[in-house]
Amino acid sequence: LGAWKHKRQALKPRKALPSPASGASRGIATRMAARAVTLPDEAMRHGEAPAPAMPGAPLAALAKQLRSTGFVWFLADLAHLPDDLCASTARETAWAESGRTGMDRPGWLARRRLARQVVATARAIDPAAVTIEADGMGRPILGGAGKGLHLSFAARHSLALIGIAGEPLGIDLEIEEPGMALPWNILRPEESAWLAAQPEALRLPAFLRIWTAKEAIVKLVG
Repeated sequence: LGAWKHKRQALKPRKALPSPASGASRGIATRMAARAVTLPDEAMRHGEAPAPAMPGAPLAALAKQLRSTGFVWFLADLAHLPDDLCASTARETAWAESGRTGMDRPGWLARRRLARQVVATARAIDPAAVTIEADGMGRPILGGAGKGLHLSFAARHSLALIGIAGEPLGIDLEIEEPGMALPWNILRPEESAWLAAQPEALRLPAFLRIWTAKEAIVKLVG
């Protein structure tokens, strides 16, 4: 919340999922919070973005939205990928297999396959011609035939949240799970005070709204 207040003049928030939001993904029934923020750019005329597309949305429809508005974000169930999804590039596969510990290799690859497929469809090009690189701040960015677009990823369990825009952006996804305790120790004093004043049943959804905003901003600014 403190970071959000500090950046409120510099950042343009995308609409979050109604909180608490109900999402269903082939057997996954959860309440979640999602947030996207982008740097303002008067040359880009997105209007107010809708809530992210839910799992199962046709990639062609997502590509059409990206092509027409310059911004799209969507949820994907990585356990049920489209049959016609493009393959990972040799570079991505080599990076994923390079021995990095603690990495969800299948999820890391799947998120990039989905992003490249949407970008390639939007630009009517071969997905293999689209690369995903990192900018000087470590943020993912499209390269190759996808140059000029920015990416942000978030993942929880088998769900992935993917954002693509013509300007830097940050997104985050958090899932409310049974028995989840509020991590009071990671909050600023004013955040703790605000949450403590909320009805007990609403504190966890309120915390997730705060946390997704903070995480999205961190990803945005690098």
